[in-house]
Amino acid sequence: MTPATSLPAGTTLVQAFNQLGPEITSDTDTVRVLMHRFGISEANPPKDATIVEYMVVLARLAADGSLLGDVGSFVRALSSFVSGFLSKELTVLTCM
Repeated sequence: MTPATSLPAGTTLVQAFNQLGPEITSDTDTVRVLMHRFGISEANPPKDATIVEYMVVLARLAADGSLLGDVGSFVRALSSFVSGFLSKELTVLTCM
């Protein structure tokens, strides 16, 4: 039986990701499950503009000194859903 998770209304993917912290989010499969919870899947991949928005929010939070989840794992999970324009760019970010 899969445990159910509930999130407060209005919680964004990036907020939920960061709340889980770097230890839990270091597993790319866990981050993929979280993304599924927010409607991201192979059948419904995120649009390029949405990916850019995620990266901008994560960069702003990092610049503010906020504790982030494992961003490398986040990028790997996103790139597993994306095969278009940003796929190569996400792969490069994963290697950094």
